Amino acid sequence: MAANPHYRGRMTISPLLTMADTLLAQGSALGAAKVLALAAESLAAARLEETAALARRLIAAPEPLQQGLGETLVGLLGDLAGALMAENQPSLAEPFLARALALAPERAELWNSQGALSMRLGRPEAARQALLQALALKPGHAPALANLGNLHHLQGQFKEAVAAFKAALAQRPDDVPTAIDLAEALNDHGFPDQGLTLLSSLPRRSDALIAKGNLFKACGRCDEAAGAYDEALAQSFDPALAVKRAILMPVIPNSAEQIATERARLGADLDRLAAMDVAIADPERHVGATTFHLAYHGQSNRALQEKLARFYRAACPDLSFTAPHCLGRPRPGKRIRIGFVSRHLRAHTMGKLNQPLIAGLDRTRFETVVFQLGAMDGVAQAIAHSADRAAHLAGPLASLRETIAQAELDLLYYPDIGMEPTTYFLAFARLAPVQLVACGHPDTTGIDTLDGSISGADLDAPDGQELYTEPLFRLPGFPLYMRRPPTREPLASRAELGLPDAAHLYVCAQSLFKFHPDFDAVLAAILEGDPQGKLVVIEQQHPEITRRFKARLARRITNLEARLIVLKRLEARLYQGLLRQADCVLDPLHFGGGSSSLEAFALGVPIVTLPSRFLRERVTYAAYRKMGIDDLIARDRAHYVDLALRLANDPAWRAELSKRLLDAAPVLFEDPAELKTIEDFLEERLSAQTPSG
Repeated sequence: MAANPHYRGRMTISPLLTMADTLLAQGSALGAAKVLALAAESLAAARLEETAALARRLIAAPEPLQQGLGETLVGLLGDLAGALMAENQPSLAEPFLARALALAPERAELWNSQGALSMRLGRPEAARQALLQALALKPGHAPALANLGNLHHLQGQFKEAVAAFKAALAQRPDDVPTAIDLAEALNDHGFPDQGLTLLSSLPRRSDALIAKGNLFKACGRCDEAAGAYDEALAQSFDPALAVKRAILMPVIPNSAEQIATERARLGADLDRLAAMDVAIADPERHVGATTFHLAYHGQSNRALQEKLARFYRAACPDLSFTAPHCLGRPRPGKRIRIGFVSRHLRAHTMGKLNQPLIAGLDRTRFETVVFQLGAMDGVAQAIAHSADRAAHLAGPLASLRETIAQAELDLLYYPDIGMEPTTYFLAFARLAPVQLVACGHPDTTGIDTLDGSISGADLDAPDGQELYTEPLFRLPGFPLYMRRPPTREPLASRAELGLPDAAHLYVCAQSLFKFHPDFDAVLAAILEGDPQGKLVVIEQQHPEITRRFKARLARRITNLEARLIVLKRLEARLYQGLLRQADCVLDPLHFGGGSSSLEAFALGVPIVTLPSRFLRERVTYAAYRKMGIDDLIARDRAHYVDLALRLANDPAWRAELSKRLLDAAPVLFEDPAELKTIEDFLEERLSAQTPSG
């Protein structure tokens, strides 16, 4: 909902309020009602704060006076609630809307507003009930159908969201915001082309252009996304959109040179924005993006991340929230209250890496509180049940901060920061005396309210601190506490996977945006060295990303179509079968496997890896070090090629390595010594840390 410009007029209603107070004091309720009605009719020209003052007087006035104002008061309260929501103040809107509903419970429009308000306050079930009540009172009410679509979308129910938006558009075909919402739901439901077609039919106004840019970005068409954002900015400068445009990076860069150009542009854009001294009220909502793809560039991102964080601190003062309990003495009690917050504590890599940790922490030492965002699946529910307390977070950033602050945590643990915007922007606040980030997204955040980044002696090099804003803690051992994945028998055969029997299969089953342009030459050298070799990869969700990856690779590998196999996305049993059918599994340069490498080792599948200085290219290496196996740790790119060729062409050596891996792999999973190391570290940090913020 856009803010109503009329609320920012110059007219004052203070004299009318004073007159009404005087009449009430004299016992003239009727006279006061007439004056207040006149004041209410002046709402369109009043300032928002004066209107709120008027509304507070009205809802505190005697019941007969409120009833006498009738529709005037209901309209005032409803409009005021809408204005406060548009100003990102849903908590302030709540009492006004509640009183309006008490006076006029038959109004579908008010129930629709209540549904929208409940969504903003993170109360999805209350929102659903309010919207259903609106539709019961007024079947086919387009705003309620649109808000119901937004609720379904928020909860990951994309099919239902699409249906609700289509029903709303059937009532109001020219409703551009609902058409935009439908396009975004179609994209998330797996139909990006339909979403883009719909957006292309809309007027070229800024909100439609921004939505088009968002869908282009999701599809990997970042050059077209940039064009859409630039056109919207040309219509009307918006600092939040300018930031979104600045941090836009190609999903599949064409070359190392393009990476360098885009990084230089980002730095210059941030300098320009900082010099403009702009303000952004709600970056989580209006920027809604992170610098996720910087981590895949094979370079240190500390300077860029710190520059961006400084910009946000200056442009968005509300981010620098401090929970009241962080200003006082440490909370008394025997157990450390630790909170985990992530959007990915579900069937996701973060779920795999953190479910055993949350369940396994010693409950005589720790009290665990889990804060989950987004859709809840079976893994998410299991994680919630394993904690001492759990809360599902939804709503604006301010309400999320308040909810976490109310838990009065001793320590806040972010499994990942940088994969999505909500936890990134939460991390600017001081919500616990000690705040730590793990390596779920292996890059520095640039944020100065994080008191440590958790790593390992082999996960980061001895000079790794220079890559991080946060103090770097290189714990001994292999500080990951993942549950060993079950083997999904029967594993798929080559025939079931559609793979050739005679070929040597070089499998790199990682997301295609992990393939740095530098890796292309290495893959080309491997295939040149093995005429029977075929490279096997897995398609990206959006076909355009796969197409751009293939186009770039074709510049390095002649006759690519004959040498490359692109598989559909695989469920767990087929994925494990692919790993076992591989003659050689490859760890990409600059950003290798994480939990996927551990899954391969659990199956006895060897991986060729080339570690360097970044954590994101050292997980496979660190796991090998933990197992005491170093045969496939390459010294340089030429050695990497040699190891890959030998692994694929020497089945006896491959079988011997596989046996050694099967024998050694158990040390990688739920090692009690690693859990004890993590527990001791957490307790030590709480004892040693002086609260800051």
